[in-house]
Amino acid sequence: MPNIRFPNMFDGSSGKVALTYGDDLNRQSLKAVLLSNIGELMGDPSYGSDLKSCLFEIQSPMFKTLLQQNIAEAANNWVKGIKINSIEISVSDEIKENDKIVVYYYSKSTGENGIISLEVTNDGKLTTI
Repeated sequence: MPNIRFPNMFDGSSGKVALTYGDDLNRQSLKAVLLSNIGELMGDPSYGSDLKSCLFEIQSPMFKTLLQQNIAEAANNWVKGIKINSIEISVSDEIKENDKIVVYYYSKSTGENGIISLEVTNDGKLTTI
């Protein structure tokens, strides 16, 4: 089943709503849930991952494990078309630019493996690369 492509919701050449399918849909859905704070989506206060706020909290020895659990739980709850294979987190003791999180996943609909990479930008924001 297709979904509306985000953020480019319209096809400029045809003027129609742009749709996305398969792994593109899974990737878009995973990106949206990871970059959304819980409570940010009106109408569904439990949607999101709070990854952004967790990433900038005081880090402890269990920090990476907690981040991995946060990502896996959000994906499991909100992106039914994928299975998380592994999550690599390369962050320093204090979050700084170019720290990365890489999520490797399996797309149930296409049978393909996918990757989504998140990076802390120089202005302290979390974004996909």
